[in-house]
Amino acid sequence: MRKRLKQMRKTAAFLLAVVMTAGGIPSGMLTAFAAETPPAASGSTDSEKAAGTLISAARTWGNPGGQAKLTLSMENNPGIVGLTLQIIYDTSVMSVAKAENGTAVKGDNIQFTPPNSGNNYVWNGVSVKPDEISDGNLLTLNFDVKEGAKPGDYPVVVSFVDAIDNNLKPVSVTVSSGSVSAIDYIPGDATGDVRIAMNDLVILTQYIADGGYNPNGYAAKINEAACDVNADRQMSPAISASAARLKARSS
Repeated sequence: MRKRLKQMRKTAAFLLAVVMTAGGIPSGMLTAFAAETPPAASGSTDSEKAAGTLISAARTWGNPGGQAKLTLSMENNPGIVGLTLQIIYDTSVMSVAKAENGTAVKGDNIQFTPPNSGNNYVWNGVSVKPDEISDGNLLTLNFDVKEGAKPGDYPVVVSFVDAIDNNLKPVSVTVSSGSVSAIDYIPGDATGDVRIAMNDLVILTQYIADGGYNPNGYAAKINEAACDVNADRQMSPAISASAARLKARSS
């Protein structure tokens, strides 16, 4: 219960930020929202590179008939010029509408090629300049979530195929997969009234004050799934950054 209340407290901070910056967000403005890792300003240090190159996919969500944006982030980039990843997901539930190359593996001499009918995403280059080497956003996948998709979590399985560095030497990469959740609510809508406004913050604060639902207290009922605004099952400290992005996408 203590962990859950801590999560809810962070969600309250998120809702306050949304209400103060947006004045309430109607449901039509929010079709998909994802927690994303902001890109680092430059490549990794020598000590970080020694830990190995990491690629991780986020957890995200979308409403049936809407979209979900999923990002892949890279850490400890040694200067990759060639990379192949295989990405598999449930095509009966969603499809990739657009694949956008990030900044981690990008340069004047590097070409990004998404699949046309297969599952392989390929970065192929001749060389990379020192000022082009960076960590951060590797790839953004914009999924169309199909109408009629049943609520639930759907894995997006990322597999490493191969990679080479600026010296054309093999690079070992560790990957972690992500997921897209088909949801039938609006993230942040604690009350279930199909919008994000001050009353969401009020009832959530009452819920926290009572230590959960208490019929002898405020009797505040919330949608706990909707209050997991960061889609990480634990209300991480990235809530404030997520609120700013939510505001930007609703503008």
